[in-house]
Amino acid sequence: MLKVDYERWGQSLSDLLDCAIHVEHPRVRERYFALYLLAQGKDAKDIAPDIGKNRIAVANWCRLYNEQGPEALHPDWAGTHPDLSEDEFVQLKQVLLKHPRESGFSQGVWTGKLVSEFVKKTFGKSISLYTGINYMHRLGLSRKRPRKNLKKGDPKAQKKFAKQLQTIEDTRCKHSVTAYVDEGQIWQDAKPAMMWAPIGEPAEIPSSSPGKKKILFFSAVCRPLGLVITNLVEKFNSLTTISFLERMRKRLKGFRIDLVWDNARYHLSKSVSLALSKLHFHEHRLPPYSPMMNADEYFIRWAKEVISNNTCWEDKRSLQRAFAGFSLSLLKRPQLVLQRCVPDMFGFHVK
Repeated sequence: MLKVDYERWGQSLSDLLDCAIHVEHPRVRERYFALYLLAQGKDAKDIAPDIGKNRIAVANWCRLYNEQGPEALHPDWAGTHPDLSEDEFVQLKQVLLKHPRESGFSQGVWTGKLVSEFVKKTFGKSISLYTGINYMHRLGLSRKRPRKNLKKGDPKAQKKFAKQLQTIEDTRCKHSVTAYVDEGQIWQDAKPAMMWAPIGEPAEIPSSSPGKKKILFFSAVCRPLGLVITNLVEKFNSLTTISFLERMRKRLKGFRIDLVWDNARYHLSKSVSLALSKLHFHEHRLPPYSPMMNADEYFIRWAKEVISNNTCWEDKRSLQRAFAGFSLSLLKRPQLVLQRCVPDMFGFHVK
């Protein structure tokens, strides 16, 4: 429980309330009111939602007051956010587009606090962390979840493959599809993701700690039909791969199938090669380290987002039913599949 040491500064409980009512600046009144409630025995986490702040802010106000006195609650807001010049903004943007470690920081993500520290160190100007965030927005930056840029990938081979695939797309006959195939897994335990939670309280999701339990599946995104074909399996090997190929051929009877997949070990087995020939698949192997060129990667990411984000499944069977239900729901949404499951073909178009 936080204690407000108002007697140290010759104040009383009524003085805190009086300041909370009569101080000129509304933000200072807010701080005095929070201290008044703390002094009455209320907890910071209960006070924070009432004033629209978080409990950490309330605790910081109490600490500042106890250590530095009432004046610490009266910062001079005028002139505390000096703007940068045009040249300084250009330099700042160049820095923000690089990793923070290149600027001497030990973190991997730019934050308002890091920006304020960089501005102070480089330009000698003091700004708040909120101004640092505003600067990033003003420079046209936004928070995005990055994907890995695999340095082992060969850009020339990737562009060559994309060009060859575009030729196939341009000469596509009426009953033909390009099927992007991959293998995926979804853990039974919850995958934490951004969520809404009450101000001043931690965001938590229930978990039964199921450990490493998960489901495995094959999936194929068939363009331009917007069809997704899936099959749950116990393991990935040549036999389950052939079984999935047979399932695909059954669903796409009478279609020419151009199969796009990676170089997984079981894809290269003789039995799988014979099955491809027998089932009349036209195989196209992706260049090594090129997951972004496989449309099925985006389906797998989508499935994890819908099924696993902030959700812990009590048993494997429930997880399997959820996956099956999601897959079936896509039969009615082919256009959405085509919108979300688009391979990155380096400027070459796909249908």
